[in-house]
Amino acid sequence: MITETLVIFQRQMHLVLRNSLWLFVGLTQPIIYLVLFGPLLRNVRGGGLGGTTPGGSSCPVCCCS
Repeated sequence: MITETLVIFQRQMHLVLRNSLWLFVGLTQPIIYLVLFGPLLRNVRGGGLGGTTPGGSSCPVCCCS
């Protein structure tokens, strides 16, 4: 299974590296998204992963604080 995965990976990398435009687009897309949507995250506090619930509990699923 590893051999087949390696063969497919090598073929796909060869196709990507042959056309440098796709390499450029693939590397710059995350940076462009951060520039465009990063300011929208400026006012976000807590929440998400690692945040706390309004009661102060660190368990995001529990309602027992």
